Amino acid sequence: MEKVQRRATKLAPDLRKLSYIDRFNKMDLTNLQIRRQIVDFIQMFKIVNKLEIVNLVNDLCLNTEKRKYDLRSHNRTIYREKMKYFQPRFNFLANRIATAWNKLPTDIVYAQSLKSFKAKLDFWFNITAQLLINITLQHSY
Repeated sequence: MEKVQRRATKLAPDLRKLSYIDRFNKMDLTNLQIRRQIVDFIQMFKIVNKLEIVNLVNDLCLNTEKRKYDLRSHNRTIYREKMKYFQPRFNFLANRIATAWNKLPTDIVYAQSLKSFKAKLDFWFNITAQLLINITLQHSY
């Protein structure tokens, strides 16, 4: 998909002679990896808050206990499944997103509605992920 996006950015005549990173920034595009992660976050928010009922093979392992100390993470942490030999399970939603979900700020995870979750998530990604986008683009170029 990244190749398709790279080719599509060359279709703009004014930006054709710029490098891919410059075209990407001028067109204000989102990296496909970041876009997939945002969609995964939204889906996980719906599952955790029971906005969507999903029949998972193994139930989602959530830590909802009240902690003695309020440390850096929130109380809705997701546990990854422990597996050794079944490679396709690594790509399941809960396993794919667990580490990133657990690093989200508390105010995003405890958003009151899906709309506020999306707004807070978008704001957070605009601030923090811009560095990741530039690093990813430089390494993929």
